[in-house]
Amino acid sequence: MATLPPTPTLGITGYTDGQSGGGTLFNEAMLTLDVFARRTVIDQNITDPGPLTPVTGDAYIVEAAAVDAWAGKDDNIAYFSAGGIWLFQVAWEGLEMYVTDENLFYKWDGAAWIVRP
Repeated sequence: MATLPPTPTLGITGYTDGQSGGGTLFNEAMLTLDVFARRTVIDQNITDPGPLTPVTGDAYIVEAAAVDAWAGKDDNIAYFSAGGIWLFQVAWEGLEMYVTDENLFYKWDGAAWIVRP
């Protein structure tokens, strides 16, 4: 059986029956759907995730010049998994996320996060 290609927008990886790790892929896919259906992040001005005490599903917009687990993930959405690792999603043009600590919606315009008018 062929492996299914990732979905075009969220990059959710499909798996085939009997594939090792399929349960993990499924759980990560469900978390991804949850985060993006919610469309909410906690903050968008953090570069170092080290001091955070995240719980499953906590999401952030990664600030430019991020370090440690977020290094090289500038402008991505970072969200914490039940497995204790950060997962990342590249923003797509038109993606809007509500930033709770600012009480504002931001929109990815393809080059930057801008406050939605």
